[in-house]
Amino acid sequence: VRVTRSLLQHLSLLVIFTMMKIYVYSCLLSALSVAEMKSLTVNGCVGNNVTFKCSNWNVWIDVKNNEKYFCNSPCSEEEHIIRAAFQKTGRKNRIEITNSADGLFVTFTNLQKSDSKKYYCGVNRLGLDPWIEVKLEVTDAESTTPRTTLKMLAVTNSSDFISDTSTSYIIYSTPAVDSTTTTTASSTQGA
Repeated sequence: VRVTRSLLQHLSLLVIFTMMKIYVYSCLLSALSVAEMKSLTVNGCVGNNVTFKCSNWNVWIDVKNNEKYFCNSPCSEEEHIIRAAFQKTGRKNRIEITNSADGLFVTFTNLQKSDSKKYYCGVNRLGLDPWIEVKLEVTDAESTTPRTTLKMLAVTNSSDFISDTSTSYIIYSTPAVDSTTTTTASSTQGA
């Protein structure tokens, strides 16, 4: 009976010690996963659509099958914009997210200046969620009118200047009429 009681005490101490080690290691791993938050800058023009991908979550465990979300800054539970389970799509107003094995794809349709702000892509998991900071910058749409630039090149050891005038055309895609239409613009520029 003494051997059994001693063995049980030893086993319970071993279990407690093992649980403490697991707790410490999980805290250390969680701290490592939030040590560096990735940042992504996305640019778009008013009225256009923009799609970007959040991936490489900077975590030690595989999170591709986890639920992912997209939220405003600051990101708290009640301010989540959209959630999507693995291989599902979520949509709210002009924002759509698709959670795939390659990452979280986020699409804004009909961009507005008010969309310019900081967002976060996040992964739901045990412990602290890893986030990727997204800075969306929306500018006014530019026209396709020609732009003339004047380049001034200085010549060394002389007071003469060489000027070079060139014309370039900037072409932007137009907003899609519906989600199945894709507009592609291409141009050829002569010398």
